[in-house]
Amino acid sequence: MSATARLFDDRLTRDWIGFKLLRRFIAVAAIIHFSLAAASGYRAVVQVYRASVTTDTPALRAGSRISADIVTAGRTYVDVKIELLQGGTRATIATLQVPQNDSFFYDFRSKRAHFDVSVSRAVLDGFKAGPAFVRVVAEGRSQWLRTPPPKTDRVAVVLQ
Repeated sequence: MSATARLFDDRLTRDWIGFKLLRRFIAVAAIIHFSLAAASGYRAVVQVYRASVTTDTPALRAGSRISADIVTAGRTYVDVKIELLQGGTRATIATLQVPQNDSFFYDFRSKRAHFDVSVSRAVLDGFKAGPAFVRVVAEGRSQWLRTPPPKTDRVAVVLQ
């Protein structure tokens, strides 16, 4: 038995050192790539992390400033809409777009955007004086045949 064990202890062919290094490099590259793919897959499902809206004063009049802060995953473009709501009446104040990262698959950094919009007299003409809401809606794009639900935030205002 010892003769047979010794016969098969040594491999008949030895791997060249270049193939060993290449095999290890490919394994490390695959692990890194699949880890980034898993993170990118999450970012395809959750595209908008946060959407918030604020006004400079609680009383909204022509020239008032509305600020919107959006934080996205950066994987795809995100459309942002700022609206004024009162009862059944709705008017769009502004529509904006948050761009994606240049290398959206590998770049996992979030994208932050801040928008300042002034309310025009033309927007307020269709509304009555009284309580209303300013709302921001941030909606991502279809990824993997699924469009994620939009993130919204609203703030109560008084129209003057």
